[in-house]
Amino acid sequence: MRIFTIIFFATCSATLAQQPVKKDISVTFSLIGWGQAIESIEYRTGGKMEKITDVPLFDKSKPQKYNGSPDIGFFLPKPEIDAEGNPIPAAVASIPTNAERVLILLVSDGNTRYRAIVIPDDIAAVPGGKALLINLCETSVAVRTNKTDSFLLEENKTQLVSPSKNSLTLQMELGVKNLDEWYKVESNFIPLPDKYQTLVFFLQSQSEHFTNIDGNITKPIQIVVLRELVEKTAEKDD
Repeated sequence: MRIFTIIFFATCSATLAQQPVKKDISVTFSLIGWGQAIESIEYRTGGKMEKITDVPLFDKSKPQKYNGSPDIGFFLPKPEIDAEGNPIPAAVASIPTNAERVLILLVSDGNTRYRAIVIPDDIAAVPGGKALLINLCETSVAVRTNKTDSFLLEENKTQLVSPSKNSLTLQMELGVKNLDEWYKVESNFIPLPDKYQTLVFFLQSQSEHFTNIDGNITKPIQIVVLRELVEKTAEKDD
């Protein structure tokens, strides 16, 4: 099983001009509105500004091409301005120099800033018929898959898992620790068709997206599953 570390970066209060110069990269990325959708956001690539509209809630935007510094600055339509008159990025995502395709989750602080979370999104990291489990909780999560394999997925870590033998379905149970006791909080069956790349996120969110009919969030952990055709993913990487 392959283990990856998620790259977390808090929003930056300084302008990109104040960051150290790094070797330029070329990467394809998609944005995800994490907690809320984003109507419009911009970034600079190849010396010009590009606008991204309709970044969906808990889903991928259209793929975008980027060439430039590994630190991608994202700007709202009316950005804050620093003392020198430069626009302040709402978020800065630092991309690994060897990455070809990534997901960037933009987590709102409730105002005008976002925390950027960068996750590998290439076929080698997430082949069809398997699932990449991604723990975005502020705690470790105990995971048991297919009634046989058990492991502890620490916060900010990921792990690639397979469906049960002779099956296209992953059976997954999750547990969290409260004081000195572990409690099962989730039991799920997740289809893993061969032709689809599947990402499974664990999170602790107060988003209205997860409220029940009474407006309450009843589960300590929420799950978001994203799927994409492998053929479509391969086209993006070409």
